[in-house]
This record gives sequence, C-alpha cells and structure tokens, in this order.
Amino acid sequence: MSVPAAYTKASALGPGIETRFDSACGRLATASCNGALRSFRSILGRGKAAINMPLPKLVRFVEEGSYLNIYELVARETGLSGADLEGAVLDRLKDFGPLRLKLDRLFCFEFDTHYASFNLGGAGARRYGSCCVVFDLGHWAPFHTCFAGDSIRACCSSGRAPLLADDEILASFGTGADLDRLAVIRHERFLERHAHTLDPGEVRDILEADDSLFEIHLHGPVTRDLVQEVRLSRADYHHFCDLAERARGLSGPLPWEFDSVEPFQAMLAALDRFDIPLVLAEGG
Repeated sequence: MSVPAAYTKASALGPGIETRFDSACGRLATASCNGALRSFRSILGRGKAAINMPLPKLVRFVEEGSYLNIYELVARETGLSGADLEGAVLDRLKDFGPLRLKLDRLFCFEFDTHYASFNLGGAGARRYGSCCVVFDLGHWAPFHTCFAGDSIRACCSSGRAPLLADDEILASFGTGADLDRLAVIRHERFLERHAHTLDPGEVRDILEADDSLFEIHLHGPVTRDLVQEVRLSRADYHHFCDLAERARGLSGPLPWEFDSVEPFQAMLAALDRFDIPLVLAEGG
C-alpha cells in the first residue's frame, strides 16, 4: 500500500515525542520506577485495535462485509465526492461537524480513515456500543497512526470549538510505533505510583476507559475478513441471553426493553455463519 499522508505527518512529529519520552523516562528512573516502566511497555505490546458499535451496526457490518466511516456512508447514500462530500458530512454531524473535519484535515486523513481504539483484552470503549470488534493491527502496520485520547473529547468541551491550538493537538498525534511512548508520557504519574510491577487488568482498565483511551487510526478499508474476534462484556452477554429467554415466553408485541433481542440473535447467527469468534470480556 502507498504511504498515507497521515503517517508521513505523524512521522515528522516523532522526534518531539521521543524527546518528551526520554525526559519522562529520566524522571521515572530517578524515582526508581524502571520496573514499572518495563512492565507497562510490555503490557502495551499486547494491544490490538478495536471498534465498538451497537448490536444492529455490528450485524450490518458482518452481513455486508465492510465497515463504513461517516464519509463512506454519506458517499454511498449520495454519490458525492471531494468538497461536496465534506459539506454533506458537515451537515450530517451537526454540532460536531466543524471540529471533526478540522481534526481530519489537521491529521491529513483521507476519506477512508477509520477511528478505532487501543484495546488490551477488555470490552473496549463501550460508550460507542457494547460490541467490541477486535482487529489484528498487523494488517495496517506500520502505517497506522494514533492519538493519546479521544480526539473530539480531548480537543473540545461541546463539539463547537476547539480548546487547544493546533500544535497542542498535534503533540498527542503519532505513528502506531509512538503509542507506547505517548502512553508513558500521559501516564507518568500512574507509573510513579507503581515502582516495580503492574497489574495488567489495571492497565487495561486505564487504557480502555472513556476518559483515557487511545485512538488508533486505520488507513484504508475495514472489512469482515480482518475481524479477529468480537467481544461482549460478561454482564451484557448474560443480560441479552436473559432477555431472549424471557421473550420466548411472551406473546404479542414485546415491550421496548426487549428491543435488543432480535439484533442479539441476528448477531449470533451472523458470527456463526462467518466463523467469527464471540468472546466474553472483562469490563463494563
């Protein structure tokens, strides 16, 4: 594949990230936290990319075979491209449109860039949906990029105006290879509190939390054949199973609280049809 412009831009920011990383490592060494630093980077090395989505969206993705971002979805619906497509996306996203387009342009994203999150084995960024679709980053390596946070939430309070200047935003943007350095920079205080060893579950909870997750940017198509597994939290899985069992004993129109039963059953059927593993995960 050709080198994405976003990766080229992120690569140029690497020296600045390396300088800040070296400074953080120096402070951690002074505080006798080298053990925690080694453990932290080792745990991060197990990470993957994940996209959380609601049940109906997962079913549509698995059945159609492609996961569409907002640009691809609007383009399919309207046939628009270029500046006309951007304008339609701006209208579709409403209040969040101006900032989303600003960030996409600042990061040099193409229309086929997909936002994911860094995942360490849990149920993922559940604010975006209970279904955590996990991908092996090897397909996009080395050209994926990352951001130390949820870029929209990190850069604004309401979606209407950025709180940070461009250089402050770009300070959190890097290549996929920069992720562990950015994580050390961001979580230096956490590492200071753990001088020798770390609990992988605690690191997972921090890196997958809504207010401290890391974005992963996948440049290019996201298709069904790239799915490694789908995760549901144990609580969600047992809740959906309980609803499905109760629904079998009811007749007539079901109350609204049973709305998830049909897409849950459709998900199970679709995953079985395409041999995609369903895994119960911690978190949530």
